[in-house]
Amino acid sequence: MLLAVSCIDQEGRVAWDGIQAERQEIGAPTLRWDAQAAPYVARRWAEVAESGLSHDGFTAALNEYNAREPVEEVCEIALVHGTEWSETATLELWKSSPGHWGCAMNSRYTSAAIASGWAGERYYAVMWLVR
Repeated sequence: MLLAVSCIDQEGRVAWDGIQAERQEIGAPTLRWDAQAAPYVARRWAEVAESGLSHDGFTAALNEYNAREPVEEVCEIALVHGTEWSETATLELWKSSPGHWGCAMNSRYTSAAIASGWAGERYYAVMWLVR
C-alpha cells in the first residue's frame, strides 16, 4: 500500500538545496523547479515505489512527458533506502554515486523536479533533470 506523497518532502528538500549549493560552488546554473515535469516525476515515484527501482519504466514516463512538453534531454536519478532515516540520506547517497552526482552537477541541465517519500518501510526518491 502506498502512502500519499507530496512532490517533495523534507529529505527531498535537503537534497534539492544541497544540489543547488554544490552547483553554485562549481559555477553550474541554479536549477529552476520544473512544474511541467513535476507531475510525471510524482507518477514515476509511485511506479518505482509500487514496482521496485528499475530504470525500465523511465522510458515510458519520459515518452509521455515528451509528447506534451518536448525537451532536449532528461536525466533520471533515483534511489531507495531502508528504515535508517536521516534528513541528509538522499543527498549523501546521490553524492556517493558518481553517475547520479555527475548528472546532478551537469551544467547542461537547467530545470528539475523531485518526488520523494516513504512507501511502507522504504524511502524512494526520483529526480529528473531537464534541458
